[in-house]
Amino acid sequence: MTGRRAGKSTGTAHEPERKSYMSVQKGIAVLTALVFCLFAGAAALAQESYGPVRVLIPVTGGLEKGSLSKLMQDVAGIIEKESGYKFVYSEATYRMGDDDSKLVADAFRAKKAEMTYIRSYELISREDEWKGLFKPAFMFIFDGTNSQEECFYVLEKSGMKTIKDLRGKTWGGSRTYVPRLILHENGIDEPLSQFFGNTKYVEDAPPAKSIQALRNGTIDVVSVNKHHLAIGGAGVMSEGDDKEKSMLKYKAIACAPGELNWVFAFRKDVPDDVVQKITKVFVTAHKSEAFKPIRFIFTAIKGGFSSIKESDFKRTRELAALTKKFGWDKEQVVFTKEKRDKK
Repeated sequence: MTGRRAGKSTGTAHEPERKSYMSVQKGIAVLTALVFCLFAGAAALAQESYGPVRVLIPVTGGLEKGSLSKLMQDVAGIIEKESGYKFVYSEATYRMGDDDSKLVADAFRAKKAEMTYIRSYELISREDEWKGLFKPAFMFIFDGTNSQEECFYVLEKSGMKTIKDLRGKTWGGSRTYVPRLILHENGIDEPLSQFFGNTKYVEDAPPAKSIQALRNGTIDVVSVNKHHLAIGGAGVMSEGDDKEKSMLKYKAIACAPGELNWVFAFRKDVPDDVVQKITKVFVTAHKSEAFKPIRFIFTAIKGGFSSIKESDFKRTRELAALTKKFGWDKEQVVFTKEKRDKK
């Protein structure tokens, strides 16, 4: 599978009224389940002399409770029965704005896990710190692309048309580097606290949460991953007449190409043959008869998995360089402390 690199887009209405297969939150749960199902096939290929392979999955707080955990237990039982290969699944819980990648890195350093997924931005921007720790193997494909596209969204009724109209408004989100990136791509390099009249911490996983904050007037603008929003859905609410619905429509007024999608990585000391065999199962799963019963998931996310090569990280490396140059990482720390932790 091949991805496309996102480009800039401005002034176009974005109103996904088609029925969504799942919210992003449910999507993550199903994708995590898919990882287990695929891993069953991979485990059957691996040498039983190596293992167990411990899979650590970072999840936002709340997602680890209830149906997801039960789903994991059910799938885990099937895997052990079908594969005869021992492995262990665990979750690392975090809040939006936390350093979730550090949870994974700490587990790898302590040799408490062999496999995980991690944001490509974190993987690249901290590669000197984590040198010799991660072995990238394959990546997610979402909405037909291997890369993310970050956009500013406003309500259509707001009258705002360009990025200049956002100055002095109230922005809401959890990751400050995203709006900084969009502003930079449009020739603006200044702290969010200077460009916007106010900034607020708003949960944006799933993206529908931040769109809801936009609709209820808590904020004027939000920055959301375009492809996650397309999959998760945050269309016009069904209640109300046409006039009321029209007041809820939102649009993107500025976008910027973002990082590579989530990357699945192994701990560096996991044997290459084990990594290669597991990776092959993942990247061919969308056309494998063995996974026909769960092929609907690939349709739901409009993607699946793809192998990864160094050139795929080109844009992510550009973002890491920008972060270092403008201090976006430091701005994130201050924002999380002042806007989230003091709420």
